Amino acid sequence: MDEVFKIVPKVRELFFYIKKEMDEQIKLKVENVTPNYGFILFKLRQAEENHEDVYQKDLEFCIKVNKSTISEMLDNMEKNDLIKRVPSKLDSRKKIIVLTPRGREVDSKVSDTIKNYDKSLKEKLTQEELEQFFKIINKLQG
Repeated sequence: MDEVFKIVPKVRELFFYIKKEMDEQIKLKVENVTPNYGFILFKLRQAEENHEDVYQKDLEFCIKVNKSTISEMLDNMEKNDLIKRVPSKLDSRKKIIVLTPRGREVDSKVSDTIKNYDKSLKEKLTQEELEQFFKIINKLQG
């Protein structure tokens, strides 16, 4: 029965291992982009593809940071020409966060890096192990 209680620490350990590896890969391949910036770019690209507006509050919720932290991150991203803030047509007090051409380019590099890392993880497992892995993950998620 003790083995059951080792699931949480092992999952946590795996999460941090993968996060650390991905963060290092992103930093190596894409200059001046933190993993959180990469995630924001990804979210903005998804919204763009779905013709949805994204506001600062949406990003606060997505990456679980407070207002001042996301504001500072967006300021830096704007200075690095990754995003721009444009007034909402519905409420001029609100700013819509959109990708710049450079932001799209960087997002593409980050996405490629993540896809390559994902591929390298999959290569460590057989097809049967992959199927079992996803079966277990799905079962644990409810």
